[in-house]
Amino acid sequence: RFEGKWRRWRMLRKIFVSILFMLVAISYGQVLSGARAVPKLLNYQGYLTDTLGSPIDDTLNMTFKIYNAATLGTVLWSETQTNIPIERGVFSLLLGNVNLIPDTVFTTGTDRWLELTLEGPQTLSPRTRITAVGYAYTATYADTAQYAANAATDNDWVRGTPDSVLFSSNVICIARGDADNMFYGDSIYTHINFGIACTTGASGQSHAYATVSGGGRNTANGSYATVAGGRNNTASGAYSAIGGGDGNTADTSRTTVAGGYVNTAGGSETTVCGGWGNEANGSRANVGGGYINAASGDYATVSGGWNNTADGNQSNVCGGFRNTTTGDYATVSGGWDNLASGHCATVAGGRADTSEASYAFTAGWGSTVYTPYHYSAAFNGQTATASSQTRVGALSKASGTFTIDHPLDPMNKILNHYFVESPEMVLIYRGSATIGADGRAVVHLPEYFDALNKNPLVQLTGVGTSNVFLVKNVRANDFVIGGTPGTEVHWTVTGERKDQSAEITRIIMPVEQIKEGNLAGRSLDDDFLASTMSQLERMGEEDGFRFRTARGRKKYEEMKRRMAEKQ
Repeated sequence: RFEGKWRRWRMLRKIFVSILFMLVAISYGQVLSGARAVPKLLNYQGYLTDTLGSPIDDTLNMTFKIYNAATLGTVLWSETQTNIPIERGVFSLLLGNVNLIPDTVFTTGTDRWLELTLEGPQTLSPRTRITAVGYAYTATYADTAQYAANAATDNDWVRGTPDSVLFSSNVICIARGDADNMFYGDSIYTHINFGIACTTGASGQSHAYATVSGGGRNTANGSYATVAGGRNNTASGAYSAIGGGDGNTADTSRTTVAGGYVNTAGGSETTVCGGWGNEANGSRANVGGGYINAASGDYATVSGGWNNTADGNQSNVCGGFRNTTTGDYATVSGGWDNLASGHCATVAGGRADTSEASYAFTAGWGSTVYTPYHYSAAFNGQTATASSQTRVGALSKASGTFTIDHPLDPMNKILNHYFVESPEMVLIYRGSATIGADGRAVVHLPEYFDALNKNPLVQLTGVGTSNVFLVKNVRANDFVIGGTPGTEVHWTVTGERKDQSAEITRIIMPVEQIKEGNLAGRSLDDDFLASTMSQLERMGEEDGFRFRTARGRKKYEEMKRRMAEKQ
């Protein structure tokens, strides 16, 4: 039922009336062949008052006409009914009672206007637009495939009183009135629209079941698309959804933008949770939030941050600023200006780190692993120089070994060798020489020896004799051995590093160092023991070792408890 209120008009008898009307289709009329009954009558009710607002009692003749325009236009139907009784201001009649209303009045167009003329004659103006009930005549098409096959798109709004719902004749739609909303679609589809200046459906397209729940200037023009609220949002992909925000776009199937500002979910089944200016363009890519981030690789993820890009398929940027992954399965955990371009490469964080090789790992500031040095790691601004290498600036350890398969039983044993350690950065050179006929042997060291070493020392061992000696000490890159001609001599030269890296390390890590700050009162031995005590206990050899501090013991007990919980 739809109601409207006539303005008051002066009648021939100088009575001013207002008419409240409603059109209600009744189940009476002719039928199409093979279809159900379709009404050819409309119930028309009105209410008349005089200038003082009092209802009138009278009998009047009334002429009704249906036009295809609000002014001028063509008369599509008309009839005159006489002696219409009016009691207490109320009258009721059936339009079409004199001249049946053909279904073509409503099925050939959507712009229909009713004009009423009272005896006198007095034509009331303006004409009144006929709302959805009149268009129930299109039900003649409903159960006939011949008609349903070519349902036309529709963009013609009708409404009743101000702020009521709006309806579109060819689409099963509902929307808020007085809000410049727009519907498109076919008669088999349902759209819902409760926003302001919003649109569901698309012109000339058969998009189905689109919904705009609220907000302003939102558009849902994909099948099953939804915009829950916000403004200036567009969900154009099938099954796409936008939760709210401003200026967001979900333009591919099954995409989602939860909210935020000018975010775009452009790849199939992508998601942008929020933030500003983010894009998820790869298939099933995701952006959690942040500012101007892009996940363009398939299944790629940018969790947040600012100006981050995940271009590689299945790659991931967890956050930070201006980080990029271009390798498939690559990861940047955070930081600033980092790049993981290798396959399965990782940057743990920091700044300006590059993991270019496959399976590379970098951390710190300016650390780099270039192709082709795959499976390498670089820390603290270092650059890898070989595959399967770990590159650090200065290595500090409690102890050290190299571990390999035992050469005599490689499948069942391990061979451990320990580092040679010293308070000095010692370099060792070894070799053999034979004393010549002149009683001398000149030994040439590497050409870089003098540039790299200081304080060189030479040790000599004669084979079968001790009659060997140093004729000339190391100068530049060589020295001279003396002895009995033909004697074989084994020699060893040691030197201390004097290159720049070594000198810096001597400054920042002197041989003896005072514990300061958080190191004061802390036992490094306890730290090492805490990490190895569980193995010692399993081997039954823990009794020979004791923690230096209560804190060390507490740390170990806490580690032990957590390990037990995980098991």
